[in-house]
Amino acid sequence: MHYLGQSLRLRYNGFLKEEYYYGNIKFYSPDIDRCLMSAQLISQGLYPPSGVNIWNDNVGKFFQPIPIKSFDSSQDLIFNDGKSCPPYEKELNKVLSREMADINAKYKDIYEYVAYHTGRNITTLREVNEVYQTLRIEFENGRQMPEWTKQVFPSKLKALAGLYNQVIFYNDKMKRIKAGHLMFSAIDYCHISSTS
Repeated sequence: MHYLGQSLRLRYNGFLKEEYYYGNIKFYSPDIDRCLMSAQLISQGLYPPSGVNIWNDNVGKFFQPIPIKSFDSSQDLIFNDGKSCPPYEKELNKVLSREMADINAKYKDIYEYVAYHTGRNITTLREVNEVYQTLRIEFENGRQMPEWTKQVFPSKLKALAGLYNQVIFYNDKMKRIKAGHLMFSAIDYCHISSTS
């Protein structure tokens, strides 16, 4: 993640100021430890200490405190994919009822295999995606994967997770609803910044 911050610095150097100043940029993250740690690493790669931000000759040369804002998951409309949104749920249910019966039937054997080994009721792409994301995070953190996962992880579950991501943004209305809070926040922040 630190490297991602450095890559962003290279890409947007000149657009973003070189030195961190709290009024110029804000970092947001879901209120999940691994996400907050990733945001910290990205911010450090994007804004390495320089100039007035070197606050001492030891740690201050290498580390610059940058606040990461987070929301309680019940209030998080930007990052919390599981937060209920009635208009979106209505549209998603329309898509699921029309399109998903064939997909669920096609992948029923994978659903049953995963359900058997996880002890969870797996009957939809959403549920498969949840299992895939959990396994992916465990794998990325160097955890030893259970033997049963070799049959389905990563390839089969990754393909189904990709299909799920296509479904959740299936049409323009769903895309607008899903992106709405993020876009509103960005526009609002730009408006506030331009008037202050």
